[in-house]
Amino acid sequence: MSESKIEYNSLDLVPVGKLLRSNQSDWLRFFVPAYQRGYRWSVEQVVQLIDDLEEFRTRREANPNAFYCLQPLVVRPVRQSDIESLEVIDGQQRLTTILLILQVMRQLQYEEERDEDAKPYFTRLPKDAFDIKYETRNHSSEWLPKLSEVLFSDEVFEKFDNQNCDYSHFAEVFRAAYERLKNVDRYSFQTILTNHTYFIWYMPSEGDDNNVEIFDRLNAGKIGLDNAELVKALLLQSSNIPVVENSANRMNISDRDVIQKIALEWDNIERRLHDDSLWGFIYSETNHGLEYENRIEYLLDLQQDKTLEEKEQHFFTFNAYLKFYRQMMKDGGFKDSSQRLKWVKEEWDKIKNLFELVMEWYESRHLYHRIGFILEYNSNYNLKKLETILPPLSQSERINTLDGIICDTVKNITSKKLFHGNKELSEILFLYNILLEDRRYNDTARFSFADYKQVRKNIGWDQEHVASNQDHEPDEKEQKELATDLIELITGNKPKLVYANNEEVFNSQAQDEEKQIKYELEVASDLLDAEETKLCEQLLSILNQQDDSKLEKTELDKIYEAIFKHFNGHKDPLKDYFISVQKREKDFIWNFVLLNAKTNRSYGNHIFPVKRRRILADEFKVYTPVGTRNVFEKAYSRKIEHFLAWTRTDAKAYWEDIKHVLNNYVQLTDIE
Repeated sequence: MSESKIEYNSLDLVPVGKLLRSNQSDWLRFFVPAYQRGYRWSVEQVVQLIDDLEEFRTRREANPNAFYCLQPLVVRPVRQSDIESLEVIDGQQRLTTILLILQVMRQLQYEEERDEDAKPYFTRLPKDAFDIKYETRNHSSEWLPKLSEVLFSDEVFEKFDNQNCDYSHFAEVFRAAYERLKNVDRYSFQTILTNHTYFIWYMPSEGDDNNVEIFDRLNAGKIGLDNAELVKALLLQSSNIPVVENSANRMNISDRDVIQKIALEWDNIERRLHDDSLWGFIYSETNHGLEYENRIEYLLDLQQDKTLEEKEQHFFTFNAYLKFYRQMMKDGGFKDSSQRLKWVKEEWDKIKNLFELVMEWYESRHLYHRIGFILEYNSNYNLKKLETILPPLSQSERINTLDGIICDTVKNITSKKLFHGNKELSEILFLYNILLEDRRYNDTARFSFADYKQVRKNIGWDQEHVASNQDHEPDEKEQKELATDLIELITGNKPKLVYANNEEVFNSQAQDEEKQIKYELEVASDLLDAEETKLCEQLLSILNQQDDSKLEKTELDKIYEAIFKHFNGHKDPLKDYFISVQKREKDFIWNFVLLNAKTNRSYGNHIFPVKRRRILADEFKVYTPVGTRNVFEKAYSRKIEHFLAWTRTDAKAYWEDIKHVLNNYVQLTDIE
């Protein structure tokens, strides 16, 4: 074989294109021994493979680093008639199918390029393919090049069919692949097949008779493979288990048990990491940019110091383990299987110890909250770095150390930065909500990092105004929004927006979209007293405006005054809502909470009591932090003067609590 021959003792991902050679002397020759069953792939299986590759080609446009992975190809070097070959221990069905597809692609190319007088079929194996010899099919090398003829001659097909069942399958699969592939873009498909389709390539150690054990758990079809599965295969391969002295075919039972124990522990850790509460605590997809199917891979990445800059290197972690393994084999340190097993134990202990430490932090509420914040907002720290800092310390010392890191994280934040639009505002509100949960006497009270991150991923978080950002004298649309809010406040029902039922009326208003809409209130009148019914009628007069002009201010004032009097009996409780205060005050932290974007944007500029009712009722069934709920419950106010408004007094009480809760971490002063 050529200089690109794949090394022995190798576990790697190998693209199909690496199996191809430019001239016949450099062909890779595969040998399928007699104990292997014959070729049995069905037409449905090969068509499904082609369809999968076509679908993958479409998906890859959005993710250029993606690849399609075939199940393992397990081989070992042998000599057949003084010719160096690779004995196929596992994977001959997939390997044969790929060869047949390559022949189909070559046939399609031939049809595209041939002279009109030439035969309609290609009569030799593609020079850029590989060769497969079947021990039980001595004439396979004669028959395989003739497969193209079955496309144009029923007689040839019958010859294949009558030879044996293997040749019959060759012919059926070839014809089916041809019919499917002649309708696809040959060039793009071939690129996907040769450059972006990989075998899991495994060459066991010489003399290792148990070389396929590590792949017993894999399914018969294609699989998606990641770093975690490859590292697991590397660590737990049977060649790492010492054999009993004077018995080359028997593994040491106690050492085999070690490997099995590690495999069970591995699966247990993976299962526990799929607890979203635990995973949300330790990992932020937004910060790291990777989505882990096998979550233990994150712990492996940490062991190999994978950085954000290396996130595009998909096999960074596996290659790091593999590089060390190969180097030790080359240097002779791993020639002894007992040394390889020792290394496996050491590497596994690193992973297991980190996980056990993470579980200890997770189960301690005070550590959980502090570490969760640090992992989210301080890029200088990850689980691995915290592992080097915290274990030697007592619980109180750990808390003090973590508090110090938090102080360092927020040390540059001042009140001047706590205004709408600044990232510092979100950071402080995030920390505030975490510490609110941490301060509660309930031992089960926890900030849900998992829910917080899920909302951020799927919906997003907004810095939500508590008191509406709307100024006095609303326009026509805002008048109607306010009227619907007040009707909802009085009745508990949202006014229903419907199109006019009368077709003639509808058509007459068609030129003006605004006039197409008629507002209708659906509420049981017997649930309201006379005064409430009158108030609703007044508000409906606002909703039923049919012209472009606003109601006169004096008329609006009379309606609002009547409503305010109904709820409070005296002064206007919406005073702070309507009085135009300085934008600086409106945009300060005391008028903001964290609210999911879906809820926030659906509420728009609704008045405080409507926001309050909907948020507390969890209308959208989306996670709401405790600090946000406290604000809308007016939990900070010593005296609730105005039910209908978030007043400046409420805002200052909220601000005082923020300063108090964060006092140990950052000193915040009042704005001037």
